[in-house]
Amino acid sequence: MAVLLAAVLATIAGFGLWSHFRQADTSHTVIGISDSTKFTRAQLDDAGAVLLKDKRSYKGCTIDRISYDKQWSDDRLGDEWRSVEDNPGSGSSFHSAIAQYGMDKVIIFRSDFTCSGASDKGFSTGTTAGWEDLLAWAPADAKADRGWVWIDGGF
Repeated sequence: MAVLLAAVLATIAGFGLWSHFRQADTSHTVIGISDSTKFTRAQLDDAGAVLLKDKRSYKGCTIDRISYDKQWSDDRLGDEWRSVEDNPGSGSSFHSAIAQYGMDKVIIFRSDFTCSGASDKGFSTGTTAGWEDLLAWAPADAKADRGWVWIDGGF
């Protein structure tokens, strides 16, 4: 009986270690992308693919949703731009990206993901909703993946 109990505990511990080091589960990720006048459908699909690839590195997590809403993104970018312009001396990665690439080349995607246990990215256990990823369309940039440069992520 003790041997069976030890085997079960070893299996559970092994699974816990394995799940911590495996790629994020993206098998059921929902990707929702609205139409845009700034970017083609192919560009938007590529941006979604770039983010999905990046989020696979969220070990111990399941990526639930990646989405882009043109109106929300444009409003958020405008708010961020005005906030920094109205407060000289302040700054943000959003404002810097807009200044560098132009408002018509910057986009924000949101994502929701659930982490079970400690994530190697520092996310706590549970669901994170509304995570923002800032990207710029800059195909000539050496850091570009499918034409997109990831700028920053967070809330």
